[in-house]
Amino acid sequence: MLYFMPPEGSGPPEHWAEGTVVVSFNDTAVSLVDVSNVELRGLTIRAATHTGIEGTGVTGVHVANCTISGHGRHGIDLEGTNSGVESSHVYSVGGSGMRITGGEAMTLTPGGMYAHDNHVHHIGLWKRTYQPALFWGGLSPSLSL
Repeated sequence: MLYFMPPEGSGPPEHWAEGTVVVSFNDTAVSLVDVSNVELRGLTIRAATHTGIEGTGVTGVHVANCTISGHGRHGIDLEGTNSGVESSHVYSVGGSGMRITGGEAMTLTPGGMYAHDNHVHHIGLWKRTYQPALFWGGLSPSLSL
């Protein structure tokens, strides 16, 4: 378990110029597996070779006011229940902007997944076909971009 609360007003080192390119050898920048009640707010997540934020089997994960860009595949990939993304900016990704799935179609169990008030653009830069800005799957009733 890791808790990190940066000091108020902290940011990248002063010697980093605006627009600095960061190269990452990590497949995923933020990986959430079988976690619950996690909030990612106000973060800038850049430059993973695969996915910016990947959540599998999550419950109550809330991504808000984040900037996700420069990833080789998907910006955000969430699968679980009662989780979602709001007021975030996803751009310059190689595949889909956001992939959000939840619920169980066979039993008609709702997932409670959501995507509200997001700005998604410049997607499919690597794989150009069948890469939507928002891939939506499962059984979840709440969607508004």
